[in-house]
Amino acid sequence: MFLCGYVPVLKTGLKYKLEKADSALVFQVLEQSADITAFLSRNHFMASNGYRVALSKYPEFKHSKNVIFLRGSDGDNDFKLDVTRFAGNMQRDNASDMFNQALKELVNTVKSASYAYPVKVIKASSYRRNILGCNSGRKPAKIIVLG
Repeated sequence: MFLCGYVPVLKTGLKYKLEKADSALVFQVLEQSADITAFLSRNHFMASNGYRVALSKYPEFKHSKNVIFLRGSDGDNDFKLDVTRFAGNMQRDNASDMFNQALKELVNTVKSASYAYPVKVIKASSYRRNILGCNSGRKPAKIIVLG
């Protein structure tokens, strides 16, 4: 059998800005790969430091609940800035370190996870008649692409 169909080459990534202000953090997601969104759409991610990462309508850091929300269902708010205030700069610095650690763990977990993408399976005998191999009309099978 031959596999056909488009299997995207994935580059797992998350690009964000986390700036320190006086007793505050300013957070903005600049880029978020589709596989991170797919991973988080199935379930939230719990980092080893107790921070939870999930999807929401817009990016947000809820320090009081140890939750980082990334881009989600509302594309109009993908580049929204979130400002989180703290009692002092020491708390801000600690939260910044925990924040960065949690997102680093998320990206590493998604990179090591495997995903299945649908492709069509055709018989070898029909391969010559169907050079592109994608018009056999058979139900999609699943293959695993490792990141």
